[in-house]
Amino acid sequence: MTTADEKTILFVDDEENILRSLRRLFHREGYKVLLAKSAQQGLNLLGQHEVDLVISDVRMPEMNGVEFLSRVRKRHPNTACMVLSGYAEKEAVTRIFSEINVQEMVAKPWDDDELKQTVRDLLEKSSSPKEFSPGLHNLINSFEALPPLPQTYQAVQQALNEASEKSAEVV
Repeated sequence: MTTADEKTILFVDDEENILRSLRRLFHREGYKVLLAKSAQQGLNLLGQHEVDLVISDVRMPEMNGVEFLSRVRKRHPNTACMVLSGYAEKEAVTRIFSEINVQEMVAKPWDDDELKQTVRDLLEKSSSPKEFSPGLHNLINSFEALPPLPQTYQAVQQALNEASEKSAEVV
């Protein structure tokens, strides 16, 4: 990752007007801004630069945002990911959050102040290993079912539910 002073954000969108707007919006925020007009161009830039945050559209030709962000996650697991999209199918949105571990999604058209705050918050979280742990999210998401709770916990919970006094003595 880059220094704390200058974070690098990669925006990926097939619409050039969107990219120009995002460059103008974030240029004054002190970030290094990289722009890609396609998912493949985005992957190339990720290979050349250390990127702290990738913000991608979902609907793009050739390689959609779901596939692109999936590749980003596999190649750069510590890079935070966010979606900025005007339209996304329900299935794509579900996959983005459950399988790819995208942290945020903002709809187009966006509110400038809200988008800047969301990016600031996400970059702050991603720089703190205690709050952002893609490995832990991946592990949790890989479970089809969680293991059962220990019997002691279940017995204490039942005693609390049944106790009229809810005192430690009863439990």
